[in-house]
Amino acid sequence: MKEIIVKDLGELEKFACELLREILSKKQPENKATIIALTGDLGAGKTALVQLIAKELGITEIITSPTFSIMKLYAIVADNNFAKLVHMDAYRIEDISELRPLRFEEIINDKNNLICIEWPEKIQNVLPNNILNVSIKILPDESRLITYN
Repeated sequence: MKEIIVKDLGELEKFACELLREILSKKQPENKATIIALTGDLGAGKTALVQLIAKELGITEIITSPTFSIMKLYAIVADNNFAKLVHMDAYRIEDISELRPLRFEEIINDKNNLICIEWPEKIQNVLPNNILNVSIKILPDESRLITYN
């Protein structure tokens, strides 16, 4: 388990770069997406982190929280290991069967996908074991404690 404290958006951007480098350096299981599970209270910075990861991947579209649509897909045109960034917010998922119309099983079985899931605890029992867990906690001084493994 690793920990880092970020005090501002610039430090969060550095963390996003380092996290992405770490992800790209690790070999993922064959035919499986790379999944980042993001936990933290409302306003902790989960979507902000996804926005910065998207920026590092060369995505120029505006990244917003997919709370109401549940999932958004973004094409990655930069030359790296991924073809799509999948941003998911599972907050409103009440039953696992709601994932079927989203083709979730197909998405997690595509090695060309980088999936960032906010509120992963709502769908924990359908996530594979080999995911990157990132927890963001707001500290009293408004900085963020990020714990990840």
